[in-house]
Amino acid sequence: ALDAKVIIFKKKRRKNYLRTKGHRQELTRLRITDIQGIAKPEEVEKVAVAA
Repeated sequence: ALDAKVIIFKKKRRKNYLRTKGHRQELTRLRITDIQGIAKPEEVEKVAVAA
């Protein structure tokens, strides 16, 4: 797939200089359907340390 087009526009004022160029970057799209192997961490009771 191709990404959105990026327009490169160059201009020099008062010199009648205009240049327009387009560029489309190659793009890889991934669709993540499932995440496996991640379990909720067990809740650990916080013990207050008396100083």
